[in-house]
Amino acid sequence: MQVHVTDENTFERDLIAANRSGPGKELLFDALTVTKPLNGPKLRQETGGGAIDVEKFFGEIESYKAEFSFNLVELLRQRPGQLLVPTYIAKAFAFIAGG
Repeated sequence: MQVHVTDENTFERDLIAANRSGPGKELLFDALTVTKPLNGPKLRQETGGGAIDVEKFFGEIESYKAEFSFNLVELLRQRPGQLLVPTYIAKAFAFIAGG
């Protein structure tokens, strides 16, 4: 068995990195906007059509991880399937499933 570990140094950074663009990006920004109504839209505008800067985004949620997570889960209930799982987690589930 090969152990897979994070590419970043926290799960949150991995989650952000896996969703730097596409529907996951929009979902992350929507959760950030609910969590931080002033800074969320500001960072979204600053990012524009580009990919999320993982460190800047993480800096916004670092002291608000629980609140951000609850907001993200609530949005995922409304919009399932829009968030990509970090690769090492997907590989772990595949291993458990025997794949």
